[in-house]
Amino acid sequence: MRGISFVINPPGEKTAVIIDLRKHGRTWESFYQALLAEKQVPAKRTPLGESRLLRKIKTLRWKTSLTPKEADQARKHGRK
Repeated sequence: MRGISFVINPPGEKTAVIIDLRKHGRTWESFYQALLAEKQVPAKRTPLGESRLLRKIKTLRWKTSLTPKEADQARKHGRK
C-alpha cells in the first residue's frame, strides 16, 4: 500500500509502521482518537445498593407527585 512502510526486526517481524500523513492523515487521526478513548479512565460506577436506593427515591418522588385520583389509577394498574 502506498504511503505505509513497516519497520522489520532481524527475525522478520513487523515492529513499527511509518505512515505518510499527507496521504493517510485522516485515517491516522481516527485511529489515534480511538486509542486515546480506549486509554481514558472509565466512568465511575454506582454500587448496586446505591443504585437501588436511587431508583426507590425516584419512585417515591413519582408517587408523591400524583393526585389522589392518579394514585388510585396507578394502584389499579399494578403500580404501588
